[in-house]
Amino acid sequence: MYEYSFIPQQKNKYAQFLCILGFGVGLGFFYAANLFNPPYLYQTVGVCFLVLAIFMATRYVVKQYAYSTTDRGMAGYDLVINEVGAKKSTVVCRIAIDEITEFVPAGKGVGRKLRRDKPFCYNYCPEIFSRDAYFIKASLPEGVALIKFCPDEKMIGILNALLGQNVTESKKEG
Repeated sequence: MYEYSFIPQQKNKYAQFLCILGFGVGLGFFYAANLFNPPYLYQTVGVCFLVLAIFMATRYVVKQYAYSTTDRGMAGYDLVINEVGAKKSTVVCRIAIDEITEFVPAGKGVGRKLRRDKPFCYNYCPEIFSRDAYFIKASLPEGVALIKFCPDEKMIGILNALLGQNVTESKKEG
């Protein structure tokens, strides 16, 4: 009844722009290393920019996340987040709906308020600066977890129905 899957698409191009900028600045510093002394200083800065660009590319450009709610039978429902790469899909998060304590839209200062308990924080958003993000706070046997992800309107409705609450779907502050 409440089984649903959703793969959010990237709407902004900040990550791609930052990757190209990082590669360009990194290569620029390598070129400058040939012109100025000491070259190792310019090469070190160039490597730092290239590493940052590679991280941004692997985290925000190549990977996608798939969100789904699955039925466990008599045990209830799970929220499952899969990381979809080029050739494989890996389950990176599986939370029973019973373990979720809060489900709120990400607005200005919301993440800071939810981090008071020093939870494990995970970001499963497909974009760097996502405007449609929501936070889930869950009490797990390992501790408290705070998960940021970007569900669509249908998944928000399903999670509200499963949790028995009503999260406002109006635009968030900030």
